[in-house]
Amino acid sequence: MADRTGVSRERLAVPRDALSPRDAAALGHQIRTRREELGLTQEDLAEKSGVTRNQIQVIERGWADRANRRPANPRLTTLMGLAEALRLQVRIDMTFPTKVVIEYVADE
Repeated sequence: MADRTGVSRERLAVPRDALSPRDAAALGHQIRTRREELGLTQEDLAEKSGVTRNQIQVIERGWADRANRRPANPRLTTLMGLAEALRLQVRIDMTFPTKVVIEYVADE
């Protein structure tokens, strides 16, 4: 399929659960730990990041639906909002399986 510029681009399906349950749990733990280090409640973080408190709860738990074994799989825009509010950097390794690495940003 070609776009407006004539460049051929394929649309690839993104895996529904790009993060493994283990990686989703690790991501949630890192976000919760950093939030607590900064003395923020989930409500505070929601206000600063533009991410809903419910989304933050899901990400921190690591599960979107534990009964159906579906791990939390936040969108990049969600991760970027949280990262900015928590003064973190997010690096995503696009090899498969996908890895999300969170790195602390030095306080300025």
